[in-house]
Amino acid sequence: PIPVCEASKPDPEPLDQIYLNAEESTSPFGEARKPFSYYWEWAPGGKPAHSTDVHLINHGDSFESDPASSSVIGKWSKEGRPKIKFPVGGTYMIRVKVRDSSQVESGPSAECPKCEEWAYCNLNVRPKEKLHVELLWLKGDDVDLDLFLVRDRPNGTFSIPSAFQDKPKADAPVMGQCDNDDDCQGHFTCGGSGFCVNHCDTSEQCKAINPAWFCNDQNQCDVESSGIIECETDEDCGGAFFCNPAKVGSAGYKMICTTHDRNAVNDTCYFLNSLPRWGEYTPIDYACDKDSDCNNNNEELPFTCSESDNVCDFSCTSSSECLAFNNGFICDLDSDAPACVGNDPEDDPTLDIDDVDGWGPENISLKEPAPGRYRVVARLYSDTNEMLSADNPATAYVMIYINGQLANGKELSSEFVTAGTYWKAADIDWSDGSGTVTPLCAGWTAAACDETSECSTWFGEGFTCEERSSGTGKFCTCQGSDPYADFATNPYANPYIKTDGGRLVPDDATSPASIWCDSATDMYNATDTCATLYGSK
Repeated sequence: PIPVCEASKPDPEPLDQIYLNAEESTSPFGEARKPFSYYWEWAPGGKPAHSTDVHLINHGDSFESDPASSSVIGKWSKEGRPKIKFPVGGTYMIRVKVRDSSQVESGPSAECPKCEEWAYCNLNVRPKEKLHVELLWLKGDDVDLDLFLVRDRPNGTFSIPSAFQDKPKADAPVMGQCDNDDDCQGHFTCGGSGFCVNHCDTSEQCKAINPAWFCNDQNQCDVESSGIIECETDEDCGGAFFCNPAKVGSAGYKMICTTHDRNAVNDTCYFLNSLPRWGEYTPIDYACDKDSDCNNNNEELPFTCSESDNVCDFSCTSSSECLAFNNGFICDLDSDAPACVGNDPEDDPTLDIDDVDGWGPENISLKEPAPGRYRVVARLYSDTNEMLSADNPATAYVMIYINGQLANGKELSSEFVTAGTYWKAADIDWSDGSGTVTPLCAGWTAAACDETSECSTWFGEGFTCEERSSGTGKFCTCQGSDPYADFATNPYANPYIKTDGGRLVPDDATSPASIWCDSATDMYNATDTCATLYGSK
């Protein structure tokens, strides 16, 4: 028999699930010696480095259950059309041989000295997005890492939660002592007992004091139990907060008050903000044939189809109207003729997968990066059973693809020991339509080497090839440093430890320096160095 291996998709992307097909294998006896049996295996060097969690399974089974138990690798079976899911980019090489019903296997014989034993499926798995970042770690279920993609902005915010989780914390009204009405927040009156009296007739009276309050059935100001303050503009948030679109559970998208402005909330793509909106909001040109094309058959929405140019008229009076049509639209209430505006999803990053079972990958993709600088960060979120130590670290691998090619020809790597540790992996300069990746100094890498020239080629100047004191061999390192010894004295150390939820803001002088500060002399913005920003730090 002559083996054949074909792929259902010849140019797969990371996270694609495809079928391999050996059922077109042939026999000189035609159908007489069928059905065939198949023996699938990885060809030598057939998996990308660190892609442990990849399986070839029966075509009727699921990757969501236990793919290892469904594997067809390394055994004879009747499975001629198995499926595979690619966790990360790279080259995958799978081969198959066949055996007919008379137990004759494919391969050279006296009758067919040039017959091949194996058929190969060689697949170059490449992301199609212009920027694609992957994170892998190989420590099983007890260790969880997270991937972040941060855009550089002058205020340097990092890891601000999603808008829904960034809603302000509001306290219930407290009626204090008073001498007169002026002591009662401008609305409540001072009662005869010397305490302010909580009374209202409308919710507007309560919201004038605190936007998180409303007038309940007992005609008293009360706090919204959900913590959600609906709004249309920043002014609706009492001047202290900012109005942002957010997904509010099963209710869908609403405009709610948040503690950060829209840009800060969206600075970071990660598991709590898996689809931030990074593009500028611009007018919408939406073709239509009838009104229902412009309101999703919801007659309560005011949008209509203009008969003159067959374009939707998205005139609006609130962002809630726009969000009801498309959760990427809001109303431009600052315009003389308010209308829905939307941002281009092409320049919005997406967290394609948030892995929590201890292997990875976590992938972030960006189809059309806007000009600017981006930083890739990884974090050791948890070490459930405290299994990690200097002798048993969790090694993280970051692969950055630019236009489908692995940047610098090498993955980046760093070792984690302590939960709450962040690793600033690399900067990506996207100023001319393509990205230039600069790895950041973080001590030892997991890249084995023979010469310093290899390290400088892969990672840049400052990386050298050194022998590790553990006796495990020579590896690329930056300044031969042990970063875990630096935390106590160096606020710019990389990696660094941050244990109180992950937020970094520039005015927090008690935490490690900003995500964008790598040394005291770095320019944090156009006028300030990091040393200026952090004072004594």
